[in-house]
Amino acid sequence: AQGEVPELVLVNPPRRGIGKPLCDYLSTMAPRFIIYSSCNAQTMAKDVRELPGYRIERVQLFDMFPHTAHYEVLTLLVKQ
Repeated sequence: AQGEVPELVLVNPPRRGIGKPLCDYLSTMAPRFIIYSSCNAQTMAKDVRELPGYRIERVQLFDMFPHTAHYEVLTLLVKQ
């Protein structure tokens, strides 16, 4: 229903990350959990710093592309 906040939001952005505008929106929306799937740990770290009030609960690296430098990182963020 309109105005309800989801308990969980999943983001899977391109390499550039979700950016400050979406970080601000998610912080305002304040879901209990955010799952952030990323192929670029540097932009993910930058975005996570833009999500005040969330803590990293768990991080898992996936080697989706063996014998390459490419990977996926799945991070569970929990509202504090």
